[in-house]
Amino acid sequence: MRHLWIGLIVTLSACDDGGNKGKATCPDGFLDAGDGACEPDDAVTVTTDGQGTASGTYGGGSTFAHIERVAVDHDAALEAHNIVRAAKGLTPFTHDDRLAEASEMWSVKLADEGCDLIHSDGSWGENLYWTSGTATSAQPVESWASEEAFYDYETNTCTPGEQCGHYTQIVWDSTQRVGCGAAKCAGGGGEVWTCRYDPPGNWVGEWPY
Repeated sequence: MRHLWIGLIVTLSACDDGGNKGKATCPDGFLDAGDGACEPDDAVTVTTDGQGTASGTYGGGSTFAHIERVAVDHDAALEAHNIVRAAKGLTPFTHDDRLAEASEMWSVKLADEGCDLIHSDGSWGENLYWTSGTATSAQPVESWASEEAFYDYETNTCTPGEQCGHYTQIVWDSTQRVGCGAAKCAGGGGEVWTCRYDPPGNWVGEWPY
């Protein structure tokens, strides 16, 4: 069984709000409803056949069909994250339903398009994971957390040739919320998992904790 994972590194300047000061930061599938609130984007519709298979229209008009969603044990995913954070004395994450729903929608989109690990474009942290088989809800988190072996806190760098950004997102002190979603790749090509984090971590030049 093969596994692949990839994490998002935020490279925006911490003082640059991109012209969005005062606006809500909403996950994919949600729009700024004003007053810092997010509401579902009416352009995004998802239907199921009663057996966990999703089809519909994604934001921007692209469509997907017959993608089987993976049932995520959100308690297990949250616990796996918080075990890692507890080891560093960090405040535990809380589960966020909106992040979880948006993560599932992104996993469905990736699953429909071949399960390449392509990041969304949003103001959140994001870890992606693919397996050729099936995964428990804790397994992607445990895989990302294993990158601790490649992270040097003193220099705040990864071992050359290795990744550690998934791990640092998990232990980013100011991140408070997480939500995860998953889908089965079209054609039986395994599963793709997405977890999103708010506020995002991995700000360039800053230590995680």
